[in-house]
Amino acid sequence: MLELCFNGETLKVKVSSYPSGNTRVDLLDDDGLTFSMPSCEVEGILLKPGYALVRTWSHNKDIMLALITQGIIESTGYYLPVSDYADALICKVKTDDELRLDDIAMQAAKEAADMAAKEAAES
Repeated sequence: MLELCFNGETLKVKVSSYPSGNTRVDLLDDDGLTFSMPSCEVEGILLKPGYALVRTWSHNKDIMLALITQGIIESTGYYLPVSDYADALICKVKTDDELRLDDIAMQAAKEAADMAAKEAAES
Protein backbone atom coordinates (compact mmCIF):
# COMPACT_ATOMS: atom_id res chain seq x y z
CA MET A 1 0.00 0.00 0.00
CA LEU A 2 1.25 3.48 -0.85
CA GLU A 3 2.32 5.78 1.98
CA LEU A 4 2.15 9.56 2.36
CA CYS A 5 4.26 11.54 4.82
CA PHE A 6 2.12 14.43 6.06
CA ASN A 7 2.71 16.70 9.06
CA GLY A 8 5.07 14.22 10.65
CA GLU A 9 2.73 11.26 10.21
CA THR A 10 3.01 8.34 7.84
CA LEU A 11 -0.40 7.64 6.34
CA LYS A 12 -1.48 4.71 4.20
CA VAL A 13 -3.00 5.68 0.86
CA LYS A 14 -6.00 3.48 0.12
CA VAL A 15 -7.23 3.61 -3.47
CA SER A 16 -10.68 2.20 -4.18
CA SER A 17 -13.78 3.17 -6.16
CA TYR A 18 -16.94 5.11 -5.54
CA PRO A 19 -20.22 3.41 -6.55
CA SER A 20 -20.01 5.37 -9.83
CA GLY A 21 -16.69 3.71 -10.63
CA ASN A 22 -14.67 6.89 -10.13
CA THR A 23 -11.41 6.53 -8.20
CA ARG A 24 -11.58 7.19 -4.46
CA VAL A 25 -8.55 8.04 -2.30
CA ASP A 26 -8.52 7.66 1.49
CA LEU A 27 -5.66 8.37 3.88
CA LEU A 28 -5.54 5.96 6.82
CA ASP A 29 -3.74 6.33 10.15
CA ASP A 30 -1.76 3.59 11.95
CA ASP A 31 -4.99 2.12 13.32
CA GLY A 32 -6.52 1.87 9.83
CA LEU A 33 -8.96 4.69 10.56
CA THR A 34 -9.69 7.38 8.01
CA PHE A 35 -7.46 10.40 8.60
CA SER A 36 -8.73 12.21 5.50
CA MET A 37 -10.49 11.56 2.22
CA PRO A 38 -8.78 13.88 -0.28
CA SER A 39 -10.95 12.77 -3.19
CA CYS A 40 -14.56 13.70 -3.77
CA GLU A 41 -17.44 12.65 -5.96
CA VAL A 42 -19.66 14.83 -8.14
CA GLU A 43 -22.94 13.33 -9.26
CA GLY A 44 -23.08 12.78 -13.01
CA ILE A 45 -19.33 13.15 -13.56
CA LEU A 46 -17.50 10.05 -14.75
CA LEU A 47 -13.72 10.18 -15.08
CA LYS A 48 -11.34 7.86 -16.90
CA PRO A 49 -10.22 4.91 -14.76
CA GLY A 50 -7.33 5.89 -12.48
CA TYR A 51 -8.33 9.56 -12.32
CA ALA A 52 -9.84 11.26 -9.27
CA LEU A 53 -11.32 14.58 -8.25
CA VAL A 54 -9.09 15.89 -5.46
CA ARG A 55 -10.29 18.47 -2.94
CA THR A 56 -8.42 21.79 -3.10
CA TRP A 57 -10.08 23.78 -0.34
CA SER A 58 -9.25 24.34 3.33
CA HIS A 59 -6.82 21.81 4.87
CA ASN A 60 -7.28 19.61 1.80
CA LYS A 61 -5.01 21.93 -0.19
CA ASP A 62 -1.99 20.94 1.93
CA ILE A 63 -2.88 17.25 1.57
CA MET A 64 -3.29 17.67 -2.21
CA LEU A 65 0.12 19.37 -2.45
CA ALA A 66 1.75 16.59 -0.39
CA LEU A 67 0.20 13.93 -2.66
CA ILE A 68 1.52 15.74 -5.75
CA THR A 69 4.96 16.51 -4.28
CA GLN A 70 5.46 12.90 -3.19
CA GLY A 71 4.42 11.67 -6.63
CA ILE A 72 1.32 9.77 -5.56
CA ILE A 73 -0.95 11.81 -7.82
CA GLU A 74 -0.28 13.87 -10.93
CA SER A 75 -2.21 17.02 -11.67
CA THR A 76 -3.88 17.28 -15.06
CA GLY A 77 -4.14 21.05 -14.58
CA TYR A 78 -7.92 20.87 -14.98
CA TYR A 79 -10.38 21.86 -12.27
CA LEU A 80 -14.05 21.01 -11.88
CA PRO A 81 -16.44 23.17 -9.86
CA VAL A 82 -17.93 21.06 -7.05
CA SER A 83 -19.89 23.89 -5.41
CA ASP A 84 -20.39 27.63 -5.73
CA TYR A 85 -17.24 28.11 -3.65
CA ALA A 86 -14.87 25.24 -4.39
CA ASP A 87 -13.18 23.41 -7.24
CA ALA A 88 -11.64 19.96 -7.33
CA LEU A 89 -8.46 19.20 -9.26
CA ILE A 90 -8.62 16.31 -11.71
CA CYS A 91 -5.60 14.09 -10.99
CA LYS A 92 -4.16 10.80 -12.14
CA VAL A 93 -3.64 8.47 -9.19
CA LYS A 94 -0.44 6.49 -9.63
CA THR A 95 -0.46 2.76 -9.05
CA ASP A 96 2.09 0.90 -6.91
CA ASP A 97 3.75 -0.33 -10.12
CA GLU A 98 4.05 3.20 -11.55
CA LEU A 99 5.60 4.43 -8.31
CA ARG A 100 8.10 1.56 -8.29
CA LEU A 101 9.10 2.42 -11.88
CA ASP A 102 9.52 6.07 -10.84
CA ASP A 103 11.81 4.96 -7.99
CA ILE A 104 13.85 2.78 -10.36
CA ALA A 105 14.18 5.65 -12.85
CA MET A 106 15.23 8.08 -10.10
CA GLN A 107 17.82 5.63 -8.78
CA ALA A 108 19.21 5.07 -12.29
CA ALA A 109 19.42 8.83 -12.88
CA LYS A 110 21.22 9.31 -9.56
CA GLU A 111 23.70 6.54 -10.34
CA ALA A 112 24.36 8.02 -13.81
CA ALA A 113 24.95 11.48 -12.31
CA ASP A 114 27.28 10.05 -9.66
CA MET A 115 29.24 8.14 -12.32
CA ALA A 116 29.53 11.25 -14.52
CA ALA A 117 30.75 13.31 -11.56
CA LYS A 118 33.30 10.63 -10.66
CA GLU A 119 34.58 10.46 -14.26
CA ALA A 120 34.81 14.24 -14.43
CA ALA A 121 36.81 14.31 -11.18
CA GLU A 122 39.21 11.63 -12.45
CA SER A 123 39.97 13.42 -15.71
